[in-house]
Amino acid sequence: MNKDINFFIDLMDKEQDVYTGLLGLGIEKKALLKEKDINLLADITRKEEDLLSCSQKLEVKRREFFKDKDKPSEWIKTLPEKERKKVQSKRKSLIKTINDLNRINTINEKLIMKSMELIEYTLKMMTSIQNKTAVYNSAGKSYTRTKNVESTIFDRKS
Repeated sequence: MNKDINFFIDLMDKEQDVYTGLLGLGIEKKALLKEKDINLLADITRKEEDLLSCSQKLEVKRREFFKDKDKPSEWIKTLPEKERKKVQSKRKSLIKTINDLNRINTINEKLIMKSMELIEYTLKMMTSIQNKTAVYNSAGKSYTRTKNVESTIFDRKS
């Protein structure tokens, strides 16, 4: 195999490793979102940032590699059959991993949105409860009176 082909295959292997790592972290993140483990989620996020940084560096190398060449799909067609099949197989695997990563990221996004909705609802309920007081009249009947509160712990405007 020539030097260019080896370089490109090595680059694809590194990309596969990065995206496989991101997929694994995405699966871990999904479990942590369900468990609501904020501390471990922060650790996962830092690891994801590191892998995304690696991914960006690999993308720069890939673009530089193809700077003086045809489009990747056209370049691949010019390869000898054995190398072309190897590159196509790696490309197919990489696309599958990226699609799996997109799927898990979509699930995680929905879980995060649900958590945010629950937090918002809880805050609304807490501010609503804080502004109302149970009052009893002389007959022992209770009714709710809204407090005239200028500020509370929770700012409704934020």
